Amino acid sequence: PLADARARMQEAWNLIVKAWTEREPFAWHGQYYNYERVCIWPRPIQKPHPPIVLPADSEEGLEIAARRRVPTGTAYRSMGRSRAVLNRYRVLAAEHGWTPTPEDCLVVRHVYVSETNDRARREAEPHLDYFWQRLISYHQGAMRLLGQSPTPPSRAAEARTAEDLPFWEFDFDLCQKEGISIIGDPDYVIREIRSQVRELGVGVFIGLFQFGSMPHERACKGIRLFAEKVLPELKRD
Repeated sequence: PLADARARMQEAWNLIVKAWTEREPFAWHGQYYNYERVCIWPRPIQKPHPPIVLPADSEEGLEIAARRRVPTGTAYRSMGRSRAVLNRYRVLAAEHGWTPTPEDCLVVRHVYVSETNDRARREAEPHLDYFWQRLISYHQGAMRLLGQSPTPPSRAAEARTAEDLPFWEFDFDLCQKEGISIIGDPDYVIREIRSQVRELGVGVFIGLFQFGSMPHERACKGIRLFAEKVLPELKRD
């Protein structure tokens, strides 16, 4: 049940961390999970346990990440929304007595590199549209389950920002304008990544190089140009 989701997640979190770190078999009898004997093998290599990241957008999610002192971040959010989320995370972390580093803050972006900005758009736009307008349209069903209306805002309202529109109404121009995607020639991609990292204070930038209906060969082209033309410049920072 959706009403139990947060509590189930937190109990599962505690159980998994204990399984990772407890050297002896143990019993677990919680509200949602019951096991007479828990002992995992092989043991995790990382000590004290594998890293945990909790991406969050809601106040409750950010509070959990801050309280548990784990990294957080945003995906598919505008620069404005990403800034607000990460700033709130930093405030909540301070309330719990610690200060996140840039490595505790991450952002996810669609990235595609081509020889020119115009060519990058021609090669990537249909696949970005497929991502938003076909794949992400499942959010409409999720909203119905929550008793919310999936009806998009009226076009007459002249929506101007990503926060005014549901995901399945996003398009290329909106995503580029609000920093949700970074698609262009090497110089554009370098400038935009540097700008976003600096403005958001993030230390982890995650690029989605294959998205929507993009074929393998085209994704490989974007990755190759990123590796040859963009990454060496970013490594200078």
